[in-house]
This record gives sequence, C-alpha cells and structure tokens, in this order.
Amino acid sequence: GEKRVLRVEFDPSAATDGIKVAYLTIQAKISDTIVPVISELKGERRTSLFVTPTSMTFGQVSVTATSTQSLIFTNSGSEPLVISSIVPQSGTNSAFRVRSNPGVPMTIQPGGVFEIIVDFAPKQQRTYIDGVVMKLDAPCSDTRVLTLTGAGVVVVDVVTSLPNVLESPSTRDKRLPIIARVSGEATRIDSTSFTMRIRYIAALFAVRDVIGARILRNEVTGGFAVIDLEIPPKTIDSAGTVVAELLGDMTIGPIDSTDMIFDRAAMTAPNVTSRLRTENGSIAITICEAGGPRLVRRSGRLRVEVLPNPVAEQGEIVTETYERGMHSLKLISTGGEVAHEISWPHDASSPVVHHRIPVELLTSGLYQVVLETPSRRRIVPLSLIR
Repeated sequence: GEKRVLRVEFDPSAATDGIKVAYLTIQAKISDTIVPVISELKGERRTSLFVTPTSMTFGQVSVTATSTQSLIFTNSGSEPLVISSIVPQSGTNSAFRVRSNPGVPMTIQPGGVFEIIVDFAPKQQRTYIDGVVMKLDAPCSDTRVLTLTGAGVVVVDVVTSLPNVLESPSTRDKRLPIIARVSGEATRIDSTSFTMRIRYIAALFAVRDVIGARILRNEVTGGFAVIDLEIPPKTIDSAGTVVAELLGDMTIGPIDSTDMIFDRAAMTAPNVTSRLRTENGSIAITICEAGGPRLVRRSGRLRVEVLPNPVAEQGEIVTETYERGMHSLKLISTGGEVAHEISWPHDASSPVVHHRIPVELLTSGLYQVVLETPSRRRIVPLSLIR
C-alpha cells in the first residue's frame, strides 16, 4: 500500500508555442525483475502573443548584402502586455540585427500590435541559426523565442568568352583561346572547372586538338562543328585566364564568317555560389582582292540582331556587314507580306547600322527580318507584342 509521488515541473518559457511532449522512465523491480515504466508527459506552451509567421527563414543571402524581414505580433489576451526587451538569442555577435516598432520597453493593449524587424547580414559562407528572444514582464513573467535561419553565400560571377577572329584561310596551327574572368564579389577563385559545348560553321576552322582541356566530342553535324569540352580545375582572376585553347587550321569554303557560340556551359567551384555567363565570338576570313573582281570574295562577318526581342513599345534592328553596295532590310509577316522595307548604300568603313523598328505601323505577331547585301542574305525572327 506504500506509494511515492514524483513532481514534474513544466517550464517551456524558452521554447516556442505549441504542444511539448516528453517521456519519464522509472525503473521498477517486480519479482526480482527490473521493469521500465514509461509515462508520457504532455503540455502546451501558449502565450498571449500571436505572431505571423512563427519563424523567419531568410534563405541564401550574399555575404556583402543584407536581407530584411518583419514579424507582426498581436496581443490576443485580455490584459496589457509589457515587453521589456527584444534581442537576438546569441547576443551582440549575431548575424541577425533586431529592432522593434515601437521600441522597447513597450506596453501593448489587448488587440494591439507591434512589429519586429530583423536584418540578416552574414559575413561567412555557412548556415546561421538564431532566435529572437522577447522578455515579457506582464501580465506574467515570460520569455518568447522565435527561430531565425539563413545561409551566407559568397556569390562569384564568372564570364567565359570566345574570341572574335579575322584571319587568312591559309593560317595553320591557329589557337582560339577560351577566356574566363571573375567579376562581382571576388577577384579570384581557385579550383574552378568547366564543361561546355561550342558550335560554329565547320567550313572556316578545323579543330585538331584542345590545349588545357579534354575533348568529349568533336564532330561535324549538318555543317556545324560541335565540340564538347571538359576543363579541369583552374585558378580564375579578374584580369582573365585562358582556360583552354582550340588548336586547328583555318579553311576556306562557301562562307566567309561564322558565329562561335556556347550551346551550353557550366562551372563548378568549391566554397562559393557561382553564376556563369557566356560571351560568344566569331570567325571571319580575309580574301585577297588582287587580280580583279573575279577573285573578290566576301569578307567580314554578317550580323542581324533584334533588340529587344520580343519587341513591345520600341525596338531596333542592328546590322553589321563589311560589304559595299546597296543593302535592304525587310520585315515579312507570316502571311508573306512585306510589312516594312528600307534600303541604303552601305559603306564598309561603318559596318554597324541601327534601324528603328516602326512599331506604330505594325500589328502584333511574328515577322521575319530579311537582310540582303549584294551577295548575301540573312534571316532572323522578330516577335512583336503590343
């Protein structure tokens, strides 16, 4: 008939609101056998403060930036709340800075609200976990904690670029460098590796090898050279680093220029969050004009670009040609009608010409932009949204 009483104190003042569960295990000896007796303990932490949201997640934030969020609190009780302090749980060294509106100490009447503003300013690339600690003095002494989480990241912008080459078709052992440079928050990153696919018209340049990289694919498909590369870890700085070189021979064919483009590119760098941007290049060949017109060949690149595309309120067409003579530019609708046409005598010494798109004269839809020179023709799409 003997009994023992165990008193358990439930003090969730340093915890968040909600149901809390714990288990109490008592070892009892029954008939010389030790038997564990387990009791479930359950209680609910509930204050007079209602908060939305119940936690703050900042996600990834650059180590040179600051992200700000706010919490709105409501006194859902029937008595005034007196709040004496609101501070980060880890103190003054926290990456989270906390302030309130109104400032502390404050008294919030029933149904009243106040705001807590939290600034997250990480200094290292790592995960941060902290909390906002609010000390309540009335109607009873209490402490409220809300969880704060965020991650600091070092953001590094890297640009990879292909060259713009003007070369004789008789050139052998030509090297075309692939250059990577750092911009943004860093001036240098180590152990940076790349994978990329480069495409261009194969008639102008034949790749025999790649210096500083491994060739995964080098083939001609539909007249285009397609080269897949894997570049091992390199150190990249803001001045620019040659990460690989295409080694090959210039050739002559039915065209005199081609764009070199990145079909795709990706990079991997440890301990940083990287963003990769690519800049395409071009290859053009020079042809000797001695001997009269019968030996004259096209030279220089031919470019047509719509900026922006799609076009809304205004836009322009940029042409770049290196051929003399009359040039024309047409906008042709999907029904085959010429919606707009201009022509001009082109001076090769000023190859780039900007043409305003007469948006006010056109209807929404898809168009073909047709550039014609005395010996060449280039077509690009244009989308107009009004």
